[in-house]
Amino acid sequence: MKVKEKVQQVSVKGILCRNNKVLVLKTASRGNYELPGGRVDFGETIEEAFKREMKEELGFENVRMGKFINVWTFLHDRKEAHYHFMILDFEIFSDEKEIKISTEHTDYKWIDANEIDAVNMRDGHKESLRKFFKNQSTEANS
Repeated sequence: MKVKEKVQQVSVKGILCRNNKVLVLKTASRGNYELPGGRVDFGETIEEAFKREMKEELGFENVRMGKFINVWTFLHDRKEAHYHFMILDFEIFSDEKEIKISTEHTDYKWIDANEIDAVNMRDGHKESLRKFFKNQSTEANS
């Protein structure tokens, strides 16, 4: 029996907040929600990948990477390999208003802190959103 390859992937994701709600995208492949972003290509910096992914997934030409929010991991087993994903979540800042989702997603919605648990998404995304909203409320009170 052939031993499966072990592959590590790093992804960078973004938390875009407007009117105290954050943007989540519905995946075409699994039907669950995620934050915009994706894998860091070989040789790319985290910031280069962030800007490329925000252009691909949101249509944003003008985007700035904000504060680091969270890092989390998950394992995914496929027929060809065992995957270990490391997800780096950052704030997104952009003055662009129109969201132009890619073909990787079928829909998007804006959710507030009280809706996180009700949304079908990986626990790591939920953890990042909770940290983000907690930081927002802490900054508002200081």
